Amino acid sequence: MTVDTDHFIRASQSLNRLSKALKSERRLIESETFLLTAAEILLSSADLQRCWGGPFNGQDGRIAILSDLLAKVQPDCFVETGCFRGISTGWLAEHYKGPIYTCEIEHMYAIQAMHNTRSHDNVTVVVDDSRAFLANTLSRMPNADSIIFYLDAHWEHDLPLAEELDIIYDKKPNSVVI
Repeated sequence: MTVDTDHFIRASQSLNRLSKALKSERRLIESETFLLTAAEILLSSADLQRCWGGPFNGQDGRIAILSDLLAKVQPDCFVETGCFRGISTGWLAEHYKGPIYTCEIEHMYAIQAMHNTRSHDNVTVVVDDSRAFLANTLSRMPNADSIIFYLDAHWEHDLPLAEELDIIYDKKPNSVVI
């Protein structure tokens, strides 16, 4: 019998909501326990880990462009916003050996991204809003001249792209932004 992915999603979402409620009551140990369980439930579904067609939403053209850019630019580092479950980040880490910095605002998904990139020492996953992440990350890398940014932090009503671009071009005006 195959378990419908909706069961995994609903169970995980319920535990994630419970985790957030407990956190708001400062019951941090219990909150973390339920958060980890919520992430593990999603990690146990192979279908969900292959969601959206694979790395870069399964878009071969996007993968080809990224491969070409990595070869031509040879960046000092790669910065991604909105890594979701880290599927694209894992692909990137297999094809680029330099430092990769990525963020995910939803802690439950960041845990999955950490899990999915755990075999790559060059990946740093941060739980943060993309704007704060970019400001903090860029302030710590003053000598990085060549950076490729992959901006994918958007969900529902929050579309931070304009603010992300302002932060990037204020600190690193010669960057490649995707």
